Amino acid sequence: MDEAKQYILFFDNGNRVKNAPFAEEVMQAVQQQFPTVEMVRVQQVPHQQLRLYYNAAHALLLPSLHEGSNNSLKEALACNCPVVASAVGDAEERLAGVTHSVAIKGFDVKDFVAAIATILQANERSNGRQCIAPVTHAFIGHQLNNLYAQLTQQRTVS
Repeated sequence: MDEAKQYILFFDNGNRVKNAPFAEEVMQAVQQQFPTVEMVRVQQVPHQQLRLYYNAAHALLLPSLHEGSNNSLKEALACNCPVVASAVGDAEERLAGVTHSVAIKGFDVKDFVAAIATILQANERSNGRQCIAPVTHAFIGHQLNNLYAQLTQQRTVS
């Protein structure tokens, strides 16, 4: 990677839900303001190498038309990579309190460009790892164990 450039990740698996044409439109507008910015289309990268991408990137662009609980969003947060996402699935909940990250309602190119511009100008990592703690395997496992203990305790008392 060229240190003179700024990189925006976009996961493009060919699924129209990922909204690649919109991502292209956003990036063209971003490049008018920031000519050194480049969109990196992530395709068929082995999972164990993804952290390298997130750590090298300045942001993740996720303009999906719909999602459930997007893994790339959570992975980016775990690597403190800023995220600009459409407000679908649990994106708003996941990005609440995360610095340099935003879930945008609607699909206005100007809103996405402004969010990316803010991130590029700040040139800082997010606090995503702190904010993603409630969905880590260890945290969820701990909560399930506590719930199980409570339920079994209630059952023996009844």
